Amino acid sequence: MRWSTGCSTVRSDRGAVVLTFAIGTAFVCAIAAFTVLIMAVSNARHARSTRERVKARYLAEAAQVYAREQLWMNPAYCPGAPVMLDTNGDGLTDTPVTITVTACGANNKHQIVTNVTF
Repeated sequence: MRWSTGCSTVRSDRGAVVLTFAIGTAFVCAIAAFTVLIMAVSNARHARSTRERVKARYLAEAAQVYAREQLWMNPAYCPGAPVMLDTNGDGLTDTPVTITVTACGANNKHQIVTNVTF
C-alpha cells in the first residue's frame, strides 16, 4: 500500500494559476498597447487635418488683405483669374486662392470673397 500526500496535485494547481495569471497579464498588456497605438494614429490624423484647415483660413485672410490693398491702390481692381500665393516662402506659388471682387469699378461698394483650394 502507498501513501499519497497530494503534493503533486498542489504543485500543478499552483502552476496553472501562475500560467493563467501570466496569460491574462499578457492579454491585458496587448489590449493596452493596441489602444495606445490606435489613439496615436487618430491624433496624428486629426492634427494633420487641423493643420490644413488653419492653413486655409490664414490663406483666405491673407487674400482678403491682398484684395483690400489692391483696391486701396486701384479702386477699379477686379481680378479675373485666381491669385496664387506663396505659402511656404520658397518663391513658388503653390496654393490657388480665388479672389472675387463684386461691384468692380471706382466709387462702388466692393464685396470681397475668397476661396482657398487645398
